[in-house]
Amino acid sequence: MSAETLRLITDDGVELDAELDTVERPISAVAVLHPHPLYGGDRHNSVVQGLRRAMVEAGAAVLTLDFRGVGTSGGSHGAGVEERRDAGAAVALLAERYPSTPIVLAGYSFGSLVALGTIAEQVSAWVAIAPPLGMGSTPESAYDDRPKLVISARHDQFCPAAEAAAQVATWRSCEFAELITADHFLAGSVAAAAELTVAFVRRVGAR
Repeated sequence: MSAETLRLITDDGVELDAELDTVERPISAVAVLHPHPLYGGDRHNSVVQGLRRAMVEAGAAVLTLDFRGVGTSGGSHGAGVEERRDAGAAVALLAERYPSTPIVLAGYSFGSLVALGTIAEQVSAWVAIAPPLGMGSTPESAYDDRPKLVISARHDQFCPAAEAAAQVATWRSCEFAELITADHFLAGSVAAAAELTVAFVRRVGAR
C-alpha cells in the first residue's frame, strides 16, 4: 500500500488537494467525500479517515479530497452544487487510473449528499453515511438502478434513521442500514459504519 498526494482539476478549472491510496489489483476504487466545509469538514475528518483505512485494508484503492475552498484547494464553497464538480473530478481520476475496476462514490454527512447528487456514468455504486436527507430535494441517484447503501444513525440530529428509512423506501436498488447507538457524528460507531461500507464495496466489486 502506498499513498500519493496529488492535485485534481475540475471541469471548471478548480484545483483540489487530494490523496490516493493505491493497492495492487483493487477490489474497487472508492472516493470518500468529507462533511460540511463551513463547519470544519475536510478530508482529515475522523469518519472519512476511518472509512479510508478500513477500505484500504480490505483491498480497495481510496481517494480522499478537500472540496473547493477547503485548505489549499482552489475556489470557494459552492453550497453542495459546485462540489459535484469536485466529486466528478475524483470519479474521472479513478476511472483513468483503474479503467476496469468498479468505482464507488461515498460520502459522510454533507459529502453524502454531494455523492448522491453526482451522476457520472463511471460510478458503479453510491454509499451515503449519515445523510441529512431533509435538507434538500431527492437526489438524482434515487431514480438510478445502480446500487446504493444508506447508513443512518438512529439518533441523528439532522435526519434520524426512522426518517431516513421512510425517505429511501422508494429509491431504486437501495440498501438501508441503521446504527442503533449513534448520532450524526458517529462517535463510537465509525468502525460499524466502515464494516458495513466494506461489505457493500466487496459486493459491488464481485458483480
